[in-house]
Amino acid sequence: AAAAPWTGKGRADGGGPAVRVLVVANISVSVHTAAPGAGERVGWIAQASGSGAWTEARVDDFCRALPGAGACTLRGEPLGGAVLLGFAATLAELRQVLQASPGFDWVEQEGTFKVPAPDVPGVEAESFTRPWVGWTNWNLDRVDQRARVSWANFFATTYDPMADGNGVHVYVVDTGIRVTHDEFEGRAIPTLEFTQRTGRLLKCSRADTSCAADQNGHGTHVASTIGGKTYGVARKTIIH
Repeated sequence: AAAAPWTGKGRADGGGPAVRVLVVANISVSVHTAAPGAGERVGWIAQASGSGAWTEARVDDFCRALPGAGACTLRGEPLGGAVLLGFAATLAELRQVLQASPGFDWVEQEGTFKVPAPDVPGVEAESFTRPWVGWTNWNLDRVDQRARVSWANFFATTYDPMADGNGVHVYVVDTGIRVTHDEFEGRAIPTLEFTQRTGRLLKCSRADTSCAADQNGHGTHVASTIGGKTYGVARKTIIH
């Protein structure tokens, strides 16, 4: 299925306003960003301050006024959130942009993030270092713990959450998600992809399970911890 540049407008599933939660996974990455040379046009990401003042018209004006060939490459306008803009510019052009359009919280150069190869311990090592392995719900019981933890309830293996996350959209920024996994019951949606393979931020077609697919395994692990049907914390969330 064809992919299109992401604009950040509206819900990924085509519906109306919804609660949005962004989850940044606990994963080690290395960032590679070389300082631009004189006259070299590179990518920049900027977050506008006072987002309530940034209307669609103002964003359009900003993108049209960019110097040179530096048209907006990213327009992120989350509901009730910050306006995030991406564009290409030389250092001199960047100074012009900031002088002509003040009011950014931060501006940073785009970088390349690389994920290291997974380090998966063996079962014996895992069992030796974590003797509670086998008590499959002990961690979930800590999540829904209402009483003070004591030896009387420490080894409880029940999970009784007050809510299941139904209607909540969770965005996992990680190595991708295998959305076809049975644990997600069709609640995982391919949404955004930005990798070295594509070279740009793409909005996935909902039917394209190869878009933002997990080639590492970590992202799927994180997504299932959030909303998997068996051991997830919020088992009815919609995962992106």
